[in-house]
Amino acid sequence: MKVKRSKNSKQENKILELDNNIVRDYLKEHNTKKLSLNYLKKALNLKKSKVLYYCHHSNDIEKVKPHEVGSYRYSIDVFKYKE
Repeated sequence: MKVKRSKNSKQENKILELDNNIVRDYLKEHNTKKLSLNYLKKALNLKKSKVLYYCHHSNDIEKVKPHEVGSYRYSIDVFKYKE
């Protein structure tokens, strides 16, 4: 997946923000929770691919490490709002 970078950004990992990111708004309302991809999919009534797209194209959403939620997997699709 190719990520768009802003041209005038001082940081290389800064992503060009989407104006209407409903996943970011939902996670901002529930900023203390770590929510899975399936939970976000059901709560927002979106496809998994759309939820992943919104999560990967936002500077305010970060992926949770598996040990934070008690999993021994290598990678999981759980996200939280980054302040």
